Amino acid sequence: MSPRHTASPVWCLLYALWAAPALAASDAEAAQNLDRYSPSELEAACARMSSHSHASGLTDGAWMALPGGGRTYYYRSACYQELARRTGKSSWCAQVKERKTLFGDGSGVSPAQCERQVAQVQSNRAEQQASAARHAAAVQGSFTVRSVKATEQPQGDWQLAVTLEGRLPGRYRLEVARLNPQRTILVNEEITLERNTQQQWVLARHAVLGPAIPPAIAPLSVSLFYLPSADNHAVMGPHLSSIYNLTLSLP
Repeated sequence: MSPRHTASPVWCLLYALWAAPALAASDAEAAQNLDRYSPSELEAACARMSSHSHASGLTDGAWMALPGGGRTYYYRSACYQELARRTGKSSWCAQVKERKTLFGDGSGVSPAQCERQVAQVQSNRAEQQASAARHAAAVQGSFTVRSVKATEQPQGDWQLAVTLEGRLPGRYRLEVARLNPQRTILVNEEITLERNTQQQWVLARHAVLGPAIPPAIAPLSVSLFYLPSADNHAVMGPHLSSIYNLTLSLP
């Protein structure tokens, strides 16, 4: 019967003493760079960490600034707390354990702190969703650029006939821009719209051509912005309702 080979308890102890500092250093580096990970990568990084590696309240350089000592926490717990905050899922807080020492304050990484952070994230997200819903309702039916017809004039200028359609009356700003070689505003005019309409603007040939030498093409954009009233808190600033692109050929 062959003898069984088992690792010596002494060797196991020596290996543990050798490996622990290296693992702690690896965990510390990962914990200090959590922003490098995507949520899925962060979950894997947390799982790889030791549940014992920690920052000491005596050695992190901040203990003199706090009445009860410095910050102390488990790197793995800090990782899961960040994962909970980033995903907004409080279920990850069950993986967070508070570290308590005589000279270290571990309340910054704790189940309670984790729950508070998640609650704040969820509150912020709910407010953002509500704000987006208010904005969408406030601009519903905004006039848009339905079509643009460009007609070359005998002298070489261009006449733009812009058809505008919508249901939300109010002030708007129409902008026509030449896109190449750099964006140049050709028309920037505020208009009041109450019903579907067609409005016209004349673009001077030299403005459309710009620095190009004919024959050339001129890519243009026609943009329409809804301008909310000052007491409309659901829409902050001009709202871009539509963009219509076209290209003119200049012989």
